[in-house]
Amino acid sequence: MSVLSNTADEIRGAAQDIRSFAKEAPQHFQSLQDKLDYLSQSFGTMTVSETPAMISEKKEDAAIHINDIQFKEVLLKLQFAAMGVLYLFEQSYRKGINIDGSVFEKVHLNSAPYGVGVLTVFEAIGLISFKVHLNTLIPASCSQVVMNNTRNELQSFQAFVNKDRVELLIKIMTAIDEHIVRAAHDEHMGK
Repeated sequence: MSVLSNTADEIRGAAQDIRSFAKEAPQHFQSLQDKLDYLSQSFGTMTVSETPAMISEKKEDAAIHINDIQFKEVLLKLQFAAMGVLYLFEQSYRKGINIDGSVFEKVHLNSAPYGVGVLTVFEAIGLISFKVHLNTLIPASCSQVVMNNTRNELQSFQAFVNKDRVELLIKIMTAIDEHIVRAAHDEHMGK
């Protein structure tokens, strides 16, 4: 019984650590964003003739543009949990649903910090964008290449991996699909 008690204490401790990080993470990300904005303003130069629209175009040009084949290659090199994180994001964006930090664990995707870390990489290359506010991830944009390929590639990938691995991927995708249906229903009902 002491092993169960110790395990329960460890789980409670880990859960508390995650809650603590989730509360502090938005502040850290905002601080990082403020520093990046400051550096950009301090070292970037803008001529008088540059308009906000031109600056926006430059940001768009700075994003990495990849085609369907390149995206598929990137996706299939990810861990299953990372694949699931991107799938959760894409489906949430498609349905206009925010992602509460607790959802990552509920759908077998490690933790909210892990999910934010994975998504930050995709945001850095310009495929998605999001905000984090009060332990909630808010999908802001999702590129067409991500929306067109994520589900289909994850489903086709199942033919190439062993049965145990396929079951894990199916478990993750099913949990995400069920979450999206519930969240969309709750959103529709005004909950």
